[in-house]
Amino acid sequence: RIARALDIPIAAAETLFTKYQWLEFMIKEAVDIAMPDIARAGGITEAMRIAALADSFGIPMTFHVGLSGIGCRAATLQFTASLPNHIIFTPTYEHYYIEKNPLAYEITKEPVEVFKGDYVEISNKPGLGIEMNEEKLRKYTEA
Repeated sequence: RIARALDIPIAAAETLFTKYQWLEFMIKEAVDIAMPDIARAGGITEAMRIAALADSFGIPMTFHVGLSGIGCRAATLQFTASLPNHIIFTPTYEHYYIEKNPLAYEITKEPVEVFKGDYVEISNKPGLGIEMNEEKLRKYTEA
């Protein structure tokens, strides 16, 4: 009801996990901009299904990364780059948290998020485009 009553778009639902939950929100017109979190939604495959639903309902998407670690951030960037432009609403990529989570920037050999003005570059390296720095990672895995 809130999304339909307001004249400003509602971006939400980072806490929905499956395409079935997203479908219910979309049918009820409860969200104007879909904002899934790839790590919470079960990864790239489920995010692809959610993107297909959003596209079929004409709902733009952006992605929640918040305080996520490097895996979620890398997957989000690669996934976003794979989608058609008409699905993605890009201005809200959440990069302002990066310095607050060492697991988002401290444990890779190179940063996954390289910002160029208002844009973030997408790695062209294999997989998610990250290479772990095992020495730095040990700091968080050993007692």
